[in-house]
Amino acid sequence: KKKAGIFYFFHTFASLKIPQKWDQKWRIVLFDIPEKDRDFRDILRNHLKTIGFYQLQQSAFVFPHPCEKQLLKLIALYKATPYIRIITAATIDNSQMLLKHFFQNTPIKKYKKKVTLINGR
Repeated sequence: KKKAGIFYFFHTFASLKIPQKWDQKWRIVLFDIPEKDRDFRDILRNHLKTIGFYQLQQSAFVFPHPCEKQLLKLIALYKATPYIRIITAATIDNSQMLLKHFFQNTPIKKYKKKVTLINGR
């Protein structure tokens, strides 16, 4: 059942629609998975990197596009809900660096107002 769920998960993310206009929200995944579940912790970390999440810290990842539903399915598949939080945030203190990372092929002028709003400056 888990293998089928993992294949479904990858198919879902492979067909993930990236919106043309960014909604100015960050999806942050935080986890503290026990050592006894190290295999799942490594699988989750690899899945997040494969999807395109940026690793902020060892157990903290960020992504600028909606994907909460797909992540919740994976978390439920592994019965890891107690160990993982998904946050949708309007601001992150290092948003300039993240914008450059995720939107490097997009003219920064297009996001200048958004960056100002995000940083509150």
